[in-house]
Order: sequence, then C-alpha cells, then structure tokens
Amino acid sequence: MPIANYQNFTYRGYTLGGAQPTLYFDEGRYTQVHGTPANIGWHPSHTTHCIRVNITPAAAATFLQIPVDDLAGESAFGAQVVAGQHTDNTAAGVLCECYTNDNQNYTVHVSRGRFIILTDAAFNAAYDNAYAQGVLAAGVLAPNEH
Repeated sequence: MPIANYQNFTYRGYTLGGAQPTLYFDEGRYTQVHGTPANIGWHPSHTTHCIRVNITPAAAATFLQIPVDDLAGESAFGAQVVAGQHTDNTAAGVLCECYTNDNQNYTVHVSRGRFIILTDAAFNAAYDNAYAQGVLAAGVLAPNEH
C-alpha cells in the first residue's frame, strides 16, 4: 500500500549508509536499509519544523556522548546546529536532523551518512525524484511508527 499523498511530498535528498539510501522529504523520511527491521519504512515528520544539515564528525561524536535522558543537553546541541555552529558541507560531513515544535526545544537525530541534496555534485541521478516516488508508491509505514 502506498504512503498516503506521497505524490505531493517534497524530496530533498538522501544518505547512503547501506545498499539503498534513506530518502528525505519535507514530510518525513523513508529508511530502506537498517540493522533494526522495525526501523525500515516510512517515518512521517512528527513536528512542524525540521532542518537537516551536515555537521562535523567531531560534533556528531560530541552529540553521541550526550546521555539519552539529557533532554536539555540534546536541545542545546540542536540549537547550536540550527545556529550553524557545527556545519560541514564537505565529504566528511554527517547528517544531523533537528526537530522542534517551538524553536526552543529540539529533538536531534544524527545519521550514519552525509546528506546529499539534489544540487550536490555528488548527487547520484539514480536516486532522483522518480526513484524516490517509486519507493514511496511501494512503501509502508515503518513498524516502529505504528
């Protein structure tokens, strides 16, 4: 069953951390390959605002040291990312997603790979909008989103 209204989604790019890329849209992301099977599928955005930027590997390592229950620390890191303090658009950059509903409290997700946007020289035409639409047309909601 296709993802509802997928034809209207805005495709932004992908990360390639496995054999198939994770695809990113304004409306969410579609994970095709993951070590946890429940994470494979469509993940709708659960917030009104999300930014996706590449950050330095050092910043990604710093984020991973923040304890899982340290919401203030995670939010402070997210605010730094949004302010552009850790941006790295080189081939070494690592995707960081920052979600917020109020532009003060952030939920952060650091990916396994670099975010490759449609305008990057590194963008692989095989993963274009037609490819992304095809994945959504055949896709399902990720089990951990039910």
